[in-house]
Amino acid sequence: MASLAAARMPWRPATIVSMRLDTPRHNVLVLDVPGWPGHRPGQHADVLLTADDGYRAERSYSIAAPYDEPGRVELGITEVDGGEVSSYLVEDARAGDVIMIRGPVGGYFVWSARAARTPLQLVAGGSGVVPLRAIVRAWARAGRPVPARLFYSARSPVEAPYAAELIGLAVGSATRPPDPGQPAQLALTWTYTRHAPEGWTGYRGRVTPAMLAGATWPTDVQPDIYVCGPTDFVESVASTLADAGHEPDRIRTERFG
Repeated sequence: MASLAAARMPWRPATIVSMRLDTPRHNVLVLDVPGWPGHRPGQHADVLLTADDGYRAERSYSIAAPYDEPGRVELGITEVDGGEVSSYLVEDARAGDVIMIRGPVGGYFVWSARAARTPLQLVAGGSGVVPLRAIVRAWARAGRPVPARLFYSARSPVEAPYAAELIGLAVGSATRPPDPGQPAQLALTWTYTRHAPEGWTGYRGRVTPAMLAGATWPTDVQPDIYVCGPTDFVESVASTLADAGHEPDRIRTERFG
């Protein structure tokens, strides 16, 4: 169900400018949306599809990139089994198609370079990486104002959206503190829940308290924490971090499913 704030926003026609499959089930769509008011890293948008017989289906999707060009919105869509909208946007949509979009939606799960004062901690479960990728890109373009860490739980390397880009942005590791003489770093840590790369020596399986303790900032640095993924994943991670001593008001969550 759409929020009251979203319901007051106008639906706008959005033309698909380009698209690319980042994984076999994850499509990156770039949309041209005349009149789009801009957005902040971490926000999402509502998408509306209407069939020839008048049937309508509406879903919410995270915005995958900062607002860099007027009228442009990038969405990351992971196909869900049996998903009416996601299946169309991954399998059937083509450049030049027009869909309806409204937003941006959400003011809580957002990050601002201007407000950044303490290290940044991101925790992603599967396609929950989409809004976190937008935050990472905004962080990099702002000159990496604070050290950052991303703990990414994926089924396998081929089912990890934006993996190559994030690896390219990452420097160092979560077990090594940043060098104060160098620009702030992004430490990227993985756990693979189904299939790990050959020779992999890192984390395997679902996220555990021990993994979080090893892959996230300690409590004494008071990081700003953003967690996104399926509902069970988000609730478990957020509870574990709070139990470990992180301040609950510094833990921001976005969930789906």
